[in-house]
Amino acid sequence: MAFLYVHSETQVINMVRAVAAQHGREAIANVHDAVFFRRALEPGLKFEVEEQMREHPGNHCWRLASKPSEAYRP
Repeated sequence: MAFLYVHSETQVINMVRAVAAQHGREAIANVHDAVFFRRALEPGLKFEVEEQMREHPGNHCWRLASKPSEAYRP
């Protein structure tokens, strides 16, 4: 079951990166279940990405959440 979830998660992350790239937004990294961009996705682009995420694999539960990242401070 875990393999199926991780495989599906990878497909969705690749979808997020591809749709963002079509709009000139390059992902700088993806770690586990997150994709990092220098700036947050604009609401219209976020909506489009989420539509593609849900439509392509056929799972209407996928959605994006934003969380600003901060530099590590020891």
